[in-house]
Amino acid sequence: MNPHIDPLVSVGIPVYNGAAYLRLAIESVLAQTWENLELIISDNASNDDTEGICREYQEKDRRITYIKNATNLGAGPNYDNCFHKSSGKYFKWLAHDDMIAPSFIEKSVGLLEKNPAAVLCFSLIREIDKNNNIIREYDPGFDGLYSAIPSQRFRPMIKDMTGCEFFFGLFHRNVLINSELHGNYINSDKILIAETALRGAFMKINEPLIIIREHSQRYSRSVYPDRTRSLVWFDSAVNNRKPYRRVTLYGRYIRIINKNIFDKKERFLCYKYLFEYALKKRNIRLLMHDLVMALSLNLYEKLDFINRIDKKLR
Repeated sequence: MNPHIDPLVSVGIPVYNGAAYLRLAIESVLAQTWENLELIISDNASNDDTEGICREYQEKDRRITYIKNATNLGAGPNYDNCFHKSSGKYFKWLAHDDMIAPSFIEKSVGLLEKNPAAVLCFSLIREIDKNNNIIREYDPGFDGLYSAIPSQRFRPMIKDMTGCEFFFGLFHRNVLINSELHGNYINSDKILIAETALRGAFMKINEPLIIIREHSQRYSRSVYPDRTRSLVWFDSAVNNRKPYRRVTLYGRYIRIINKNIFDKKERFLCYKYLFEYALKKRNIRLLMHDLVMALSLNLYEKLDFINRIDKKLR
């Protein structure tokens, strides 16, 4: 391994009160067979043992940079802080409660170096529980991701993607520059992945090298079901912004299409696929929730039948 030849890879761990699983996440990075890497840990003003754990590992390994924010910025700015502080040719976010197998970075870099037009590499997913027991292994990919045509990559991003496992793949740094990054609004990770797809094709490793932990304190379990809490989780300075889900999402999809697609036919097809997506029954109902919320957040919260429908649709 020659650090003067092999490209530097940056891994960013955004964390807030992550002491329970943080050691395992850090050790999974330090155990990578690809040694020319840097680990950026951005601590969102944790008040548990997170700081002590990070400083302990920083003293042992010069590749680690630990940053503690003076205040909790919210998850969106903290995720982005990891990227802004990095310098590698390739970049990966790692949730503080997840892990990666030792060969993930080496195999991902290998594919991306051989396919310079590709923008992101992901792998099969291994899902584990709080005790590290395997729950399942699955392929998050779907048809279209590997196409050379932007609209064909964009269509499944809005049509088929439910989770957002691609967000934890290895990005080519250039694709993240001037992108939406991790926004400060609900489902902003989906917008970044859709924009990434508009910019290039994905690569896949047919092994479960990304390890995602399923537990009750995950954002998707403990925060996401509550719109208001979810918005504050993304951005601590929400300034009374309403927690829209579909209005903001559609606006951002339009933004990334206009920003990245200049061919008229391709842009038309992207708009066509977005319109078809918006007409799905579930999305129409969620849009109605946003419209009620636009009239009055208090009214929305008082309409129990709206809230019951919303829970069924999540």
